[in-house]
Amino acid sequence: MVAVSADGSVAYTSNGGDDSVSIIDLINDRFVRSITVPERPEAITTNKAGTEIWVGSNDNEVVTVIDAHDETVAQWDGFDWPYRILLTDDERYAIMPDLNNNDIRFFDARSKQELGSIDLAGTRPQGITLYSDDRTLFLSLAGQDRVIAIDIESREILGQYQTGSSPDGIAYSPLVLRKNITYQ
Repeated sequence: MVAVSADGSVAYTSNGGDDSVSIIDLINDRFVRSITVPERPEAITTNKAGTEIWVGSNDNEVVTVIDAHDETVAQWDGFDWPYRILLTDDERYAIMPDLNNNDIRFFDARSKQELGSIDLAGTRPQGITLYSDDRTLFLSLAGQDRVIAIDIESREILGQYQTGSSPDGIAYSPLVLRKNITYQ
């Protein structure tokens, strides 16, 4: 997995084979350094400033937030497979689907307090993305061949959409209708 800073200058990769996160300078095409993290990291994201790296570690069943000095800012346990980590655009919320626990957990990204979760028994939640309002998310449910829409603040399921078999990666892009386009 790869996370990229908001300005596109730095990439962070989770390296499951050696329990680390690599920091890569994309402007100068060079490896900067490696940070040791709990075992078998996969899920990863960063805040816009690049001052926090959020990493899910599958073998240790934790999610860890590391600051720019490689210090642990926060860590939560009780995960089985923290599949992905999503920060809202305003960096107010962090949301993490747990593939094997069949739930999705919500955190205050600023205070690092857990806000709650939704039990999604039998669904195998995986991919996650934001709708343009920054308060609605879409979550793929591989165990039920569907995507659900969730209100982040109330943690209510707003709707569902059927998909093909075992949906995983997901993205949202608004449809923009343009006038005066000629198709040939």
